[in-house]
Amino acid sequence: MKKLQIFLLSSILLYSISAFSQENSIYESRSAKNSVSFNLGFNPGEFYIPLTVNYEHLFYDAGFAKINGRTGIGFWLYWTEKGIDFPVTGQIIFFKKASHIEIGIGAQYIYDFADNMTGLSHLLNIAYRFQKPDGKFLFKIGVEKNKWVVYPFISTGYAF
Repeated sequence: MKKLQIFLLSSILLYSISAFSQENSIYESRSAKNSVSFNLGFNPGEFYIPLTVNYEHLFYDAGFAKINGRTGIGFWLYWTEKGIDFPVTGQIIFFKKASHIEIGIGAQYIYDFADNMTGLSHLLNIAYRFQKPDGKFLFKIGVEKNKWVVYPFISTGYAF
């Protein structure tokens, strides 16, 4: 009887080890590596309205933080001026659950249609990001600053 109990206990233990060996570790990232999002910003005091389509790629996952790269193309209005811009930023995304803090720094190439001018500007942002670890939907709300103006933005997108 004792041998039967040991055999059953060993069988159950071996089965559970082999059955769950393929599951992801709690420390392993299951996040999507790419995402596409749409940003809409507005500063009523300066009458600045940017609309940007962004692509993000996950470069490194340190467990407690991730490093993303973001690039995009956008259209903006600023009083009587309008133009297009091309942002390129690096971002650090903190926390592993669904709620994240995102901090980014980079540059923005700008073309102004009204003055037929081009320029390069710095670009800083800080945002709250909602994206479940294995989720496809992402939502961001935050503040962004370029060379001329600070503006709040809202963003929604899809991760893949």
